[in-house]
Amino acid sequence: MEKQVQLLPGTIKALNRKRGELELTKRELAKKIGISENTLYRWATKTPPFKVQTKVYKKVMNWIAENS
Repeated sequence: MEKQVQLLPGTIKALNRKRGELELTKRELAKKIGISENTLYRWATKTPPFKVQTKVYKKVMNWIAENS
């Protein structure tokens, strides 16, 4: 089983900020990051922090870094 890490509120905030700047829908954002739409939608409906697989965490953090 793959290790899980937490996405903290600041990470979600940065992700949403970049999504707004680039004018992306949640579907487009999920596709650009390389994660499932369901994963992204879960973040929108629950309170952080979120436990995610390490590979999802890396994809999110890389996308934020590349688009900053």
